[in-house]
Amino acid sequence: MSSSVIRAWPSWKLSASRWALRPWPRYTRQCAKATADAIDSDMRALVQLLKLSRLVPITEQFNEWLREVRNMLAREVDYRLEARTTRYFRQALENDARFVVPEVIDDFSNDRILCLSFEHGVHINDPAVMELSQARRNFIGHAIMELCCREV
Repeated sequence: MSSSVIRAWPSWKLSASRWALRPWPRYTRQCAKATADAIDSDMRALVQLLKLSRLVPITEQFNEWLREVRNMLAREVDYRLEARTTRYFRQALENDARFVVPEVIDDFSNDRILCLSFEHGVHINDPAVMELSQARRNFIGHAIMELCCREV
């Protein structure tokens, strides 16, 4: 799932079990639009650089690859798609105790803001993970690989 560059104020409590993040109201839309615009601008600059440097032949195959990259990057800032994908995986994995998928909080989400429940966890690169037994780390790695295969 994608991550946003939008900064957030500390969360406030919605209920006994749900928390939501409140984005900085003044900058939220501008930041999200700026991110999408920056991606498009960077892609145009990259293509110009590649054309000028002649490092890569600009063929139909290259243009097809470039369209796919642009589409992938556009999906990264499509929060409605991200919300649907999150809901899908939350339902698909709800009975699998190995995974916790956050809940989409629709009341605070839109095309520029994705609001999710806060789920406690540890990043895979956290030193605490490295201190786990090899068997436990293998279990985690196997679970991640299984999830990746299910995604495909």
